[in-house]
Order: sequence, then C-alpha cells, then structure tokens
Amino acid sequence: MKTHLLVSPVVLACAFLLTHPTHAKTININGHPPGTVKKSCRGGTYFAPSDQGVYGCLNKDGSGIVCGGTGDNFAKTCDTWGPAPSDATPRTTLPRREDIPDHTDKPQ
Repeated sequence: MKTHLLVSPVVLACAFLLTHPTHAKTININGHPPGTVKKSCRGGTYFAPSDQGVYGCLNKDGSGIVCGGTGDNFAKTCDTWGPAPSDATPRTTLPRREDIPDHTDKPQ
C-alpha cells in the first residue's frame, strides 16, 4: 500500500513534465481590439465580433486568440494559446503497406 502512495505522485509528476506546454494564458483586452487581432491573424481564420462580443483568430499552426464575451470576467480579457504540438500535425501523405507493422497482405 505504501508503494502505491509513493509511486502515484512520481507518475503524476512525470506525466506533467512530459506533456507539451500549450503556453495558454489570459491577457487584458487592452491593445487587442478586433482590427489588431485581424491584422495579426497570420493567414489563419479570423472571426469577427459576434452578438456576444466574441472575436478572435485561429492560426494555421494551432495557436490563437479569443477576446471578449459577456460578463466582467470575459468582456475585458483575451485567451491566447501557443501552437499545436508537432505530433498533432496531420500527415501530408497516405500510409503505405510498408508503414504498417506486421502487414501480411502481399501485393500481387
């Protein structure tokens, strides 16, 4: 029983350290009006302010910013995050038979 109590925190700490940081943070909305967010969208997808005052950008690399909303907590802040981990990047080619381990179907 004591072993499980000691191993659990170590496993949790390792899992935390091995995960890719997303660099997400909440920032003040000052300096990030819709026009500035649109200009800095770097070829991504910009979405204009909605009825609730939400606007933002999703960049091609997975990073982005979302600003505004209703209520004091959201109306004055923007949420930002960094790019997606490289292992989440989609493949540019389809897999071949050779790419699949232990594949037994031989072409004729």
